[in-house]
Amino acid sequence: MASKKEVEKNNCTIISERAAQMQPCPIGSKGFCCKNCLMGPCRVCAPEQKGVCGASRALVVARNVLRFSTGGASAHCGHAYHILDYLNLKYPVDYVKKKAPDYLYKLWDDLGILPKFSYEHFKDISEAIHLSTMGVDSDWEDIIKWCIKIGIIDGYYGMYLATELEDKKFGKPKIKKGELNLGVLDESKVNIAIHGHEPMPVSYTHLTLPTKRIV
Repeated sequence: MASKKEVEKNNCTIISERAAQMQPCPIGSKGFCCKNCLMGPCRVCAPEQKGVCGASRALVVARNVLRFSTGGASAHCGHAYHILDYLNLKYPVDYVKKKAPDYLYKLWDDLGILPKFSYEHFKDISEAIHLSTMGVDSDWEDIIKWCIKIGIIDGYYGMYLATELEDKKFGKPKIKKGELNLGVLDESKVNIAIHGHEPMPVSYTHLTLPTKRIV
């Protein structure tokens, strides 16, 4: 890894330094700030206070939770979709029913929060953003129910499915010692920056570099 002296020499900052300099907003950290429309941002700090659109503090917090939950779910489901596309596979049928514990599956079904199948869960992600937009769903309890539904989608059609596919294709991860971060850069060589979230290009590069001439 790059030493502190190397980081300072190149006029860089590291994440821990930036975190110390950037203190969290005391209003935003509690979810009391809404910036979902151009009439805001609205700060609803008091329990009885409402935003310009009439949203209560509970509704503002619920919308914020749903939006960042949906952002994470879209990333993980997109990851799983990319792997399926790479392997030329289709979404498995009844995946949640096959993988989830029976008692949870029944509970989710009773609550009406089971995601639909095939590509329909992407529509649920779209609907979650729709519901958290001004003037659509004003029931914070319903919004929270959608947070749970998005969590199911994230867990099963995102992380669970992606991990299962990667393990089958590339094998389970193994702990190895090695160099990382800025410490691996060598000015005398071609340095290729990779991101481990999507293993396909990394795996292909690893397999082809020793056998092909890269121009």
